[in-house]
Amino acid sequence: MRFLIFALSEDGWIKTLRNVRELLKPGGRLILFELNARFFHPKSVGLEHWKFDRNETFDKNLWWDRCNAVTQRSCIELNNFIPDLVSRLPSLLTSTGYKVESRTPLVTPIAALAHTRKGPNGISLTREDADSSGNIFGYVFNALTTMALRRGALQSLNGPVETEEGRMELVKDFEKGLWRDGAWIVYSEIIARRDG
Repeated sequence: MRFLIFALSEDGWIKTLRNVRELLKPGGRLILFELNARFFHPKSVGLEHWKFDRNETFDKNLWWDRCNAVTQRSCIELNNFIPDLVSRLPSLLTSTGYKVESRTPLVTPIAALAHTRKGPNGISLTREDADSSGNIFGYVFNALTTMALRRGALQSLNGPVETEEGRMELVKDFEKGLWRDGAWIVYSEIIARRDG
């Protein structure tokens, strides 16, 4: 399973993990590849800079903080998605009858940053892969803000966003920062075995 962070609420994760467990034979394995819902400063170095803080204060002068605020306020808090999914998945797996066998955190550059910085295990992305990463996150941000606007739940650092024009300003801000600076994102690959 991969990239379900914005598809499932906490209750949805519990139900899904239980359902998948029923499909697995005893000892069967589930491989998950998920990410935290947060973009990190291009100059951050080391995993200690990539901790998730639900009570974080966002800086309206930084494009990634403006986008993180939109993601958290609009798409997570109002829909009960799990913003720090990478940190929470091991306990969700344990509580639903799995034993976590391995957990590998990966910090990856996306968009413009991927042109100059290496990804997991020191691997450089090709220009096409770097551009593709930016396109994917641009598409996801666009889709999330569209869904939030339709539900009347789109929030920015300046408060509610109620028009398509306001939503497009958020998307353009995100895309401009992504292609000018890029960002880091935190993934985790988790291998869990069905207990019992």
